[in-house]
Amino acid sequence: ITIDGADDVLSGRAIDGYIEGATIFADADGDRQWDEGEAKTTTGDDGQYTLTNAEGRLVLKGGDGAIDAATGLTFKGALEAPEGSSVVTPVTTLINKLMDGFGYDQATADAAVRSALGLGDDIDNSIDLTTFDPVASVLSDTASTVSMGAEMARQGVIIENIVVQAAAVIRGADSSTDTIGWGAATSAVFKAIAHEINSLAGDTGLSDTVENFAGLVNGAAVYAGLDPTDQAAAAGAAGDVAEIALAGLVNLKTVTEAIEDAGTFDPTAYLTALAKSAVVSQTVAASDIQAAVDGGDTSGLEASYSGGALQTKLDNAAVGNVTGS
Repeated sequence: ITIDGADDVLSGRAIDGYIEGATIFADADGDRQWDEGEAKTTTGDDGQYTLTNAEGRLVLKGGDGAIDAATGLTFKGALEAPEGSSVVTPVTTLINKLMDGFGYDQATADAAVRSALGLGDDIDNSIDLTTFDPVASVLSDTASTVSMGAEMARQGVIIENIVVQAAAVIRGADSSTDTIGWGAATSAVFKAIAHEINSLAGDTGLSDTVENFAGLVNGAAVYAGLDPTDQAAAAGAAGDVAEIALAGLVNLKTVTEAIEDAGTFDPTAYLTALAKSAVVSQTVAASDIQAAVDGGDTSGLEASYSGGALQTKLDNAAVGNVTGS
């Protein structure tokens, strides 16, 4: 935050890949809707934003021209960050959900997210997750910064992949005339993940299992306000969708760990692998998931999004500008 005369100016970046053309505002009254008088702007190149006299949590809304520059495709859903943050990411969204919905202060929420995601061995405690730009860090000349940037960039994509796929289930299961939007659906999934983090004992991390992912879908259906019939439809699809979420996660970790373990780290190859995963998981698979849930038959999803079929989609996925300008 900088002081410009009588005004406080907050500058930062919105990041899954860099998110351009999205609405971002400071939510002074806490309703997650922009109201007259609240600081608002549109993210520019490399996800940059500047807000003047921003008060309250930051809320970013996708759709309506918002593009993930790394994929070149529409950014779906919504992200959040605590007041004063200079990055808005999937990780800051979890921190803010714990603060907003479960009574955490920021330091405790930060610690809980680090523990749940298993960041203790990879991310130095001196790093502020609400100011850390993982894309810029991956491109750094400092080895320790590159390593931390790589882990945070991967975590962000993993989280957003799962969130968008679970949100696609919610949208497909919603039988109301006015189908729930991506913003509300993804917000419900983030809240379900925060609930799971809040329920963890001690230093236990989130588990990468079909059962856990299915549970997130079911919890999100409740937070999204689906009626009992639609909740049952989401539950019926949860296991199949959890299988492909896990397959995508395992594939992404395998590919990126191979790049990290190579003799010379290639940051562009690493960021490209993340972007390809996001293209397939957040766009191609999400569309198929929503259609399959809406049609009442998700049995064919796993064959289409695991093993060789998944790898072919990843190999063929076109990406955008993964490094920023």
